Amino acid sequence: MKISIITLMRNVDVDDTIILEKYQTEIRKVSDNPKWLEEIIPEKMTNEFGSLTLESMKNNCIAYTEISHWTLGEHDLSNASYTINRFFENLLHCLWLINDNAAYIECSYAFIKDGNVATLCKNSGRRNMTDSRGEIVDCILTNDRIDTAITFKEQQGKFITKEIQKSKKRVYKGFAMFNDPTGKNYPKLNRFEKANRFLYEARTTDFLASKLSNYMSIFETLFVTGKTEISKQIKNKVPVFLKINSSSVKISKSQLNKSYDIRSEYVHGSLVKTENEIQKQCILIDAVIREVFTIILNNDIYHEMVFMKDDELGKFLEKIIKYE
Repeated sequence: MKISIITLMRNVDVDDTIILEKYQTEIRKVSDNPKWLEEIIPEKMTNEFGSLTLESMKNNCIAYTEISHWTLGEHDLSNASYTINRFFENLLHCLWLINDNAAYIECSYAFIKDGNVATLCKNSGRRNMTDSRGEIVDCILTNDRIDTAITFKEQQGKFITKEIQKSKKRVYKGFAMFNDPTGKNYPKLNRFEKANRFLYEARTTDFLASKLSNYMSIFETLFVTGKTEISKQIKNKVPVFLKINSSSVKISKSQLNKSYDIRSEYVHGSLVKTENEIQKQCILIDAVIREVFTIILNNDIYHEMVFMKDDELGKFLEKIIKYE
């Protein structure tokens, strides 16, 4: 799963490479701190999975960071906030790839960005959430764990402020930006980054209709080209993509169609299907999306698809998976 940063830097010029190396070093300083890792990862989590160690988790986080955030000089690499916040999310993402369990949900709430939510958790001592199966998980968040999260968040803020002050002239070279009508700038994210944002929304909501809607948006982000026949594209491409690359996870056109029907009912204000039916679809779609993410991370031929424009992606998928 370890991705070579050199491979991903082939289009980066000398100046960007220097900046890249500097902040690559910074994130490794964070990830190489055993005490920090031991504090944020519950002991029961390391014991529960035989193959899961602090070292392997750290390496997975770094690999995921490299493929989704340190590529082709697209980002403002002088922004320390971006780097460390993403490392947070990468840790959670890797836990999700490994398995579903209450520990993931506890960890995600302990390190959720919204301070008000963290305070709410601390005051109540517990928070009900759903896992991908739609089952309610009673997550007990100890004050110690919340305190650790808040302390780290404060330390992170000081570090970010210091880094920004050191560089009065911000470096945006190679940072793909676009302007909205109000004149504010937003980063133009690649497909994998967009998909990860939908994933975060899906995995942290306890409202199943919204969860399923975000899951379907992930498919659209990764596989759809153009603005027409979106659901048809998903139903044609995703099943074949899995058939070629996975022996354990499958999905049919009819199953995808059922998920789209539920999302349509939710989005357009109709009466949503029974809770039991939504739960079944959430279980299925979560497993499929986990498999898709893992395939993209572990196969060289699919790394490039997350950076492609629509016309490139269309030709790539037609050639690779030969969808009908």
